[in-house]
Amino acid sequence: MSHRERDATPRTAGHMAPKVKLGTFGGALAILFNKGIRFGTVIDVGCAEAYFFARHRYLGMLPGAVPLNIDANPVYEPVLRQIRDAHGGHYLIGAVGEQEGELTLWEGADPYWTSPHGPGSDYWRRMAHEPTGSRTVPVTTLDTLARDLALKPPFLLKLDIQGGEAAALRGAAEVLTRTDVVVVETELVDFQATNAALAANGFDLFDLTEVNRLSTDRSLAWFYPVYLSRRLDHLRERQLWVGERTPEVVAAQRERHERVRRSIAQMLGRDPV
Repeated sequence: MSHRERDATPRTAGHMAPKVKLGTFGGALAILFNKGIRFGTVIDVGCAEAYFFARHRYLGMLPGAVPLNIDANPVYEPVLRQIRDAHGGHYLIGAVGEQEGELTLWEGADPYWTSPHGPGSDYWRRMAHEPTGSRTVPVTTLDTLARDLALKPPFLLKLDIQGGEAAALRGAAEVLTRTDVVVVETELVDFQATNAALAANGFDLFDLTEVNRLSTDRSLAWFYPVYLSRRLDHLRERQLWVGERTPEVVAAQRERHERVRRSIAQMLGRDPV
C-alpha cells in the first residue's frame, strides 16, 4: 500500500494541513472535507473532554463550525467551558434520549464507561465489573436542543454514549433530516441495531474507523462507523481507481498471481510449473 493510500490530507487554504491516517476519525473527515462537505454545528453526545471537536477544528476540517458538546458527567465541565469560550457554540451537562425526563446512569471504574445499562446487564459483564454507583440526570432530546438553541445546520452528529445511542436517535428525527454525517461508537453486539436505525433515517455506511479488539482473544470488539446522508450520495466515489492507473493495476494483479503460484508450489513442496 502506498503512503498516499495510508494517509489523507485535508486540502485547506492558508496553511499546510497535517496528514491524518485512514481508518481514523480524521481520515474519514478529511475525505469528506475534500469532497466539499462543511458543517454548521458539530453535535457530540457523550463528548467527555470534547477532544473530537478540538482535534478536528485544529486540523482545519471544521471551518466555521461551532460545537454543541454534551456529556452527563460534570467532571468534564471545565474543559467544555474552555472550548465554548474559545470557539463559541454550547455545552450541556446532561443526557439526551427519546423524550424529556430523567435517566439513571450507572457509573464504572472510569467516567468514560458511564452507561444507562444497569447491574447484571451484558454491558457490565463485557466490562468485567459491575457499576460502582448510579445517579439521576436530566434528559432532553436532540430535537429540543436544536430548536431551543437555534443550531445552525448542516450537522455533524457524533454519538458515544455506551448503549444509549438508539434512544438518542429516536429523539432526533428533525435533527437527522439536517445532518450530513454521523459518527457513532458501537460494540460489535450493538452494530446491527445501530446500522438499522441509521439506515431507516436515510444514512448509509461510508467508512469504518477506530477499530478496537478484545484483549482476550483479539477478536473484533468496538469501532466507529461513519455514515453519510443519502442526500449526499452523489459524492460517493464509484470507481475503484482512475482510468490512467489501469496498466499499473493490471501489472500489480499479474505480479500477485505469480506470487500466489510460487507460494502454492512451496506449500506443496515442488517447483512452480
